[in-house]
Parts: sequence; C-alpha cells; structure tokens
Amino acid sequence: MEVFCNLHEEFLRKYFKLENGVPSHDTFQRVMRIIDPKALQQLQLEWNEYLTTNAGKGLKKILIIDGKTMRGSRT
Repeated sequence: MEVFCNLHEEFLRKYFKLENGVPSHDTFQRVMRIIDPKALQQLQLEWNEYLTTNAGKGLKKILIIDGKTMRGSRT
C-alpha cells in the first residue's frame, strides 16, 4: 500500500491532507492490525448484498475488481 500511495500521491492529495507524507509500511501494518476481522467480514457481506440490488447491479457493471472479467478469464 505504501508503494501504491507513493506512486499516486498527487491523486491522493486531492482527498487526503497527508501532512506528514505517505504513511509508512509500519503505519499501514499497525492500522490493519486494529481492524476487527468480524466487522470487516460484515461489511463485505453487506457489500455483496448491495451488489445484488437493482442499484448494485448497475454499479457491478462498471466495477472491475481484479480484471478477470475484462480479460475474459472470469470462468
């Protein structure tokens, strides 16, 4: 994540102040450690449910999560 942020710092600054620059690998690691896995799982379930609604189906058509569909290897 640190590498991604460094590569896209200019874009990210449109949304975040980044007063101390891009967070380090260690900072990302500390933050990820405090996220409750059960809460994250619940959010994932809610997201999946949303994608099955009418509004979600429209969104699903424009979201490419990992590129497999775009490359034709989704099956």
